[in-house]
Amino acid sequence: MAMYDRESLLNDRNIDNPTGSPRSNIREKWPEDPVTAGVLTEFLKICEIPHGSGNEQALAEALRDRLDSLGFETRIDGAGNLICDIPASPGLEKAPLLAFQGHIDMVCAVREGSGWNPSEDGVTVRIDDETSSRPLICSDGRSSLGADCGMGDAAVMWLVTGGAGAEDLVHGPLRVIFTAGEEVGLIGASAISPDELRDVKYLVNVDGFSGNRIVAGSAGGRRETYTGRCISEDLVFENRSDYCAFEFSVTGFHGGHSGYDIDKHRVNAVKMIAALLKDMKDSGLDYRLAAFNGGTHHNVIPGNASAVVVFRRSDMIIAQKSMQMLMYILTSKYGETDWAGRFVFHEIALPKKALGKQCASDLVDFVHGVPDGVYAYTDIPQGEGESFVVDTSINVGKVSCSAAEGSDLKVLMFLRTMSDDFKDIIIRMNETAAKKYHFDHEYQDYAFWEFDPESELLKNACRIHRDVTGEEPVATAVHVGLELSVFRSKCSHLDMICIGSELHSPHTVHERVELDSVKPLALKLKGLAAWVADQA
Repeated sequence: MAMYDRESLLNDRNIDNPTGSPRSNIREKWPEDPVTAGVLTEFLKICEIPHGSGNEQALAEALRDRLDSLGFETRIDGAGNLICDIPASPGLEKAPLLAFQGHIDMVCAVREGSGWNPSEDGVTVRIDDETSSRPLICSDGRSSLGADCGMGDAAVMWLVTGGAGAEDLVHGPLRVIFTAGEEVGLIGASAISPDELRDVKYLVNVDGFSGNRIVAGSAGGRRETYTGRCISEDLVFENRSDYCAFEFSVTGFHGGHSGYDIDKHRVNAVKMIAALLKDMKDSGLDYRLAAFNGGTHHNVIPGNASAVVVFRRSDMIIAQKSMQMLMYILTSKYGETDWAGRFVFHEIALPKKALGKQCASDLVDFVHGVPDGVYAYTDIPQGEGESFVVDTSINVGKVSCSAAEGSDLKVLMFLRTMSDDFKDIIIRMNETAAKKYHFDHEYQDYAFWEFDPESELLKNACRIHRDVTGEEPVATAVHVGLELSVFRSKCSHLDMICIGSELHSPHTVHERVELDSVKPLALKLKGLAAWVADQA
C-alpha cells in the first residue's frame, strides 16, 4: 500500500514553515521507531490542512482522495462525515464488521498576538524533549496541536493504509468513520445515518486522552447559549476629569477542556471578572460597564477575560478594595493549581458608550450567580490512587458584551452529566437565573453513554493492552461528551470503547502528546482488528 517516504515528509511545508514563526524541529527529532514514525507521518499530513470546526471539509476531501487511491469505497455524506469501507483479507469476509471512528475537526486555540490564523494556517509540530522527562509532541506555541482527535485519526490511517509495522495485518471487514463538527455539538455524529452503523458489531473510537485508560462510558452534554438585550447609552460627563475608565483583565491562566480539566481546579477567568464586578457593585461603587468579554467556546474553560469600567476618581478606594479581594482569591484559592496567570489593570480613555445600568446589573448578577465547576462525582474510579470520575459539572465558557458595538449580550455554558437527576437540578438553576435576569436561552443536548464493565470489546481491549504494554489498564468512564453516546442512541446493539494516546491540555496552546504513547495506541488498534478477524 502507498506510504509517504521520509524525504518527502521532511520537505513539506509543515517542516519548512515559511510563515516566519518558530520552526519545527521534526527533522532533527524524527523518531527511530518505525510505528511511531508512521503514525507521526500521518499526523503531520493532517496538521498541514486547516481543520477547525466548520472548516474541516478540505481535510475530509484529502483523506477521501488518499483512501480512494488505495481502492477503498469512500464517501462523504451531507454533514461532512467521511465513511470508508475496507474489504476483509481473503477468507475473513464473514468476520464481524469493525468500525474505527474519530472526528476530524479541532478546537483552534490561538496564542494572543501570535498571528496564527486558524482558517488559513496549518499547525507547526515540534518535539520537546527538554522540558519533560518524556519527549512530547506539541505545537510551536502559537496554536493548539489538534491531537484531539488528530493523533487517533493518524493511528487509524497508519493501520488501514499499511504503514510500517502494519503491513502484516490480516483483518475482517473494516469501516472507517471520520465525523465532522464533534467539537461544536457532535454535529456529524448526530447527523450520520443509522444505516452506516446497522451492520457494525464493534466500534472503536480513538478520541481518548489517556494511554492507560479504556473508556466504556461517557457523560452527556448540554450546550447552552443565553442571550440578553444590549441597551447602550451615551456617556455624558459634566467634568470629564472627575471620571476614569479602567480595563481589568484576568489573563494568561491555563484554561482547558471543560470535561477533562474541570476537576483540576483551574481559574475560570470569566467568573473571576464577574466576581470583581459583583463585589464592586455590592460595595457601593457607582460604575458604568462599557464591555465584558472573555472565553472562546462553550466547552473551553476561559483562561482570559476583561471588563471596561467607568467610575468617579473619588471612588478609587472602593475599586481598589475589590481588586485586592480578587487578587486574594487568585493567590489563596488557585496559587498552587493555576499560578501562571495575572490580574492586570490600566487606565484607558473614557469610552463614549456604556450599558444601561439595569442591563449591566443583570449581566453581572447572572454570570456571577450561575454555578461553575464540579457539582457531583460518580463512584467509578479514574484509576488507582485517583479521584472518582466526575458525574456532573457546568462550565461558563464565554461572555461577550460591548456597549460600543451594541450587539446582544451572550453567555455560553456547557453542562456535562451522567445523571438525569443532577442534570435537572442544574437546568432549573440556570433557567431560573435566566428568567430573573432577562436572558433568553437555547440549547443542544445529547444523552450520556452508560458505563458497561461487562462489554466483550472492553474485556478483550484490556487483554490486548496488557499484551502490548505489560501493564494493567483502567476500565472507566469519562466526563466528556463522546460521539459513542450518539451512536448508541441510533444503534443500541453496538459494543463500543474509546482509547487514545497520552494527551495533555487539549483545547489550549499548551496541548501535547507523550511521544512514547503513540506506538501502543497503534498496536492496540492492530490487535483489536486481529481479534475481531479471529471471529470469522
